[in-house]
Amino acid sequence: MLFNEFPRKDGAKRQKEDWETIWYVGMGGGMALAFAIFWFRPDTSISSWALEEAKARLEARGDSARYIPSADSRRPS
Repeated sequence: MLFNEFPRKDGAKRQKEDWETIWYVGMGGGMALAFAIFWFRPDTSISSWALEEAKARLEARGDSARYIPSADSRRPS
């Protein structure tokens, strides 16, 4: 008697209980909702904030936030 179910005769299908379909739909939907919330969460990391703040400060003082290497910054071969 596994999980309080009696062994079935050969070829007999298992009878689903009333609550099982609701549980499967609810659990699957809950997992899908949790995944969607996790996937589309806002970016609140300190690194992202610092990058945007640095770009804004550079633009405010007139500098470019884009890195442009100079001719003598290359390593000698």
